[in-house]
Amino acid sequence: MCGEVPRVRHNRRVTAPTTSEQHPNPVLASVVELARAAAQQEAGDEPIGPHTGVLAEDEASVTHLFEASHPGYDGWRWAVTIATTTGSDDPVTISEVVLLPGPESLVAPDWVPWGERVRAGDLGVGDLMPTTPDDARLAPGYLESEDPAVEEVALEVGLGRVRVLSRF
Repeated sequence: MCGEVPRVRHNRRVTAPTTSEQHPNPVLASVVELARAAAQQEAGDEPIGPHTGVLAEDEASVTHLFEASHPGYDGWRWAVTIATTTGSDDPVTISEVVLLPGPESLVAPDWVPWGERVRAGDLGVGDLMPTTPDDARLAPGYLESEDPAVEEVALEVGLGRVRVLSRF
């Protein structure tokens, strides 16, 4: 590989927006128990923690946040988005229920392709790295044949691949 391999970062805190410039729709902000019931339905037998806030998504939708008490999910929150149309008598609708990381949540590091995170010492004798698609040593390896006997063994010997290592 050419160049320096980027380092895999360690787990870090995730910062999620907790404030909104808009004021939440008062009708949608008041349906906390409906939002709790939707989160409880998604959580199954796991208890839902206290209501921690409401965020205005726009004038017709809000997201209610509840603490998650599921083991292994410290700092995570249930987010229940509720929407309505602009009329005051229109019914509210549950748009989505998701479990989101909060500011103190432990989350996985950014994903790095394995080809970029292999370091010296990771490979042993006989371990091979795949070639890059533009490797000059690759040659066309496809074969079209009318002979069923050739087609039967073509994939085994690499003749069905688009590119294979050349003899040179």
